[in-house]
Amino acid sequence: MILTTAARQLIEVDRSRQRGPGSIARVIPPAAAVGNLLFCATFEPFLRENPSGHFLSLFLLVECAVLIFLNISYFGGKTSHVLARTRIYPIAPSERFSSTIAVEIRRKLVIALVVSTGVFLAILYATSPVACACAVATYLLMAAAVELLTSTLALLLLRTPHPSASALALLGVAVLAITIGLIAFDIADLLAGVPIVNWGAAGIMAGSRGDIPIALLNAGYITATGMGAGFIGSRHS
Repeated sequence: MILTTAARQLIEVDRSRQRGPGSIARVIPPAAAVGNLLFCATFEPFLRENPSGHFLSLFLLVECAVLIFLNISYFGGKTSHVLARTRIYPIAPSERFSSTIAVEIRRKLVIALVVSTGVFLAILYATSPVACACAVATYLLMAAAVELLTSTLALLLLRTPHPSASALALLGVAVLAITIGLIAFDIADLLAGVPIVNWGAAGIMAGSRGDIPIALLNAGYITATGMGAGFIGSRHS
């Protein structure tokens, strides 16, 4: 991602707002990574004995929901304030969008969660190099698409007449709560209505069977969705 001078300045302003107690900030990402790995471990028995891919879809849904929650809550609490106060300056929509994405994907907490999930999937499918590569690559594409979609949505909401940082944060909480409720009640019909999760699960399952064309097709769907969200976000932020 090529960042302009204006985008870099927005990133620096956002970074200056998050500086706080260093010891606490350093502990949170590794602790989150460990916690995520423990959560992944609880899913492992279900994922190994799940030829239909249902539990894999549930697992990916939770991981994506956590990323959405972290993105929207951070955007609503910090990034939105920076963007709102710089609205009067001649900053292009693409620069606002690229700075928002750069801030999010550089956060150590987000990196820790994505890397720990990728490591878990690599271990889960370690018996086959092809399956391992497909699982990790598909998940990384999903994470990127989710970040692009969520950031685009948050920026579009910020353009409404009465943007509310707290409302954005509550939206993140709602996404996570709905996901937990979906898992608790195991509503398959609702799960089928989450395209990125279904494409991701189908791609990973296809990779585990050695069906590369289907894996690539689903990866293409995810990539196209992320690119579409990025196009909208860079034009209308």
